[in-house]
Amino acid sequence: MLKLRADEGQKQALLRTMEAYSVAFNMAADWGLLKRLCNHFDHHYGHYREMRSKNPELNAGHVQSASYWACQALRIAKMKFAPRKKLHSCIRLYKPCIRIILNQGFCSLSTVEGRQKFNFYYPEYFHKYDGWKIKSTMLLFRKNEKEFYLGVVVQKENEVNVPFTQVLGIDRGLRNLAVTSDNRFFNSKKINGVRGRFAYNRTQLQAKGTRSAKRKLKKMAGRERRFVANINHCI
Repeated sequence: MLKLRADEGQKQALLRTMEAYSVAFNMAADWGLLKRLCNHFDHHYGHYREMRSKNPELNAGHVQSASYWACQALRIAKMKFAPRKKLHSCIRLYKPCIRIILNQGFCSLSTVEGRQKFNFYYPEYFHKYDGWKIKSTMLLFRKNEKEFYLGVVVQKENEVNVPFTQVLGIDRGLRNLAVTSDNRFFNSKKINGVRGRFAYNRTQLQAKGTRSAKRKLKKMAGRERRFVANINHCI
């Protein structure tokens, strides 16, 4: 979470942007429920122009975002009702709507009053994320503080180091416990035979139903489980 440094004029612009975004979201939800559609492409081709005309001050990216997340909300609601978004709820920021440079503590946002530039506090321990790819961003307003925050999700690709070139493929099954790519077969005859013996003994003990039989059943269950685990481990 990154706290934005915004003056009073910028805060008002952000609040108005949130309000317009909420209106667009609710419009998309109402239209989707009326048409019984929650597919983003259907919304885009069927309702996008109307949303743009009724929210001319809103950036195209904000309109697309509102439409997409309204579709997601309709799916969660199982098309039973139209989800509602409050005026100052958080908004998802698509890439065209925001430019953010983490290590410099700087970003620019699209608002209903045009592009606005902001600085934010970037703690020293956040520098470990320098160079990571920004996956998604959302704008939040905390009413008790009357401050705006950016929620930023970053991702780093894992480096895969393979120190060897030989790879062994293993296929697991029931008839053969394992078959390897170098043509080795590990059949299940032994393990199935032991399981059959345990199953027979279990049936005999269950038929008796005495206390000692129940104690024996408990011990047998542990023995069978350990035997199977050992065979699998050895293979």
